[in-house]
Amino acid sequence: MCNSNIKVSVIIPFYNHLDWLKEAILSVIEQTYKNIEIIIVNDGSKYDLSDIKSMDHRIVVLNKLNGGPASARNVGLENATGEYVAFLDSDDKWLPTKVQVQLDYMVRKNYKWSHHSYKMFRENETLDFKEIVPKNCEGNVLLATYLSFKGQTSSFMIENKFLRENEISFPENRRYGQDIEFFRGIAVKENLGFLNQPLSRFRIRGNNAGFRPDVQINFRHLSWLEIQSNEKLKNGLPKTAIFAYKVNELIYKNINIKSDSKMTLLYYFLPYIMFKIANIQFEIQKRGRK
Repeated sequence: MCNSNIKVSVIIPFYNHLDWLKEAILSVIEQTYKNIEIIIVNDGSKYDLSDIKSMDHRIVVLNKLNGGPASARNVGLENATGEYVAFLDSDDKWLPTKVQVQLDYMVRKNYKWSHHSYKMFRENETLDFKEIVPKNCEGNVLLATYLSFKGQTSSFMIENKFLRENEISFPENRRYGQDIEFFRGIAVKENLGFLNQPLSRFRIRGNNAGFRPDVQINFRHLSWLEIQSNEKLKNGLPKTAIFAYKVNELIYKNINIKSDSKMTLLYYFLPYIMFKIANIQFEIQKRGRK
């Protein structure tokens, strides 16, 4: 078991659903590991969070103008005083041993960053309906972030000193996919640790960005721009993935993409399936190199 003198800063960006925020905070308060500071970043919401601090003496509330989740997380990072930082979205929850188990794992294995598997539950239900065990999400994961990266932000813990020394932060010019860009900045420098143990719960909502085809099409377009300018990425990814990116680019440039359009979903179906195939090919290649 790791030394309890190690402080962990928990960063929770908030904009909407005060009831969910309180549930998220409660899941942190109930952690078996107690050396925690809880940083709530109020991202220009309509809510007065002054009473939130009464939930626990370790809570700090930071208010800012609305700038999106990347901006909110960066404000949290700037104010974090812990040796490690962990992220929790305000609509998600942690299981009670999350911090203790993950911190102990990182200290023992000397990882700069790590994540774990997680459970999923629907917004109007209390029971979990699925457990996600991310594949291709351990060790050198840079290429995996250009395929089907299943790591979920609320499951990550990172050494604070490492982030500061390498000036790694969330890209505030991105409306979606900021977390993946953030992970890519870390992945070029450090291997990722993975705990095959569900330690958090991810709330599925109707507008989750990861399930919206318009968001995925736009994000794949930006990723393709990165791939084109990087020969290592282009040569390292399966050919199926490269072809899928090209198909996605055709859709991006020639189709009127709308968030609520069934046609957008239909158009994205082909590259979606191709990325799934590419991910399987990548897993096989990775196992072959071991």
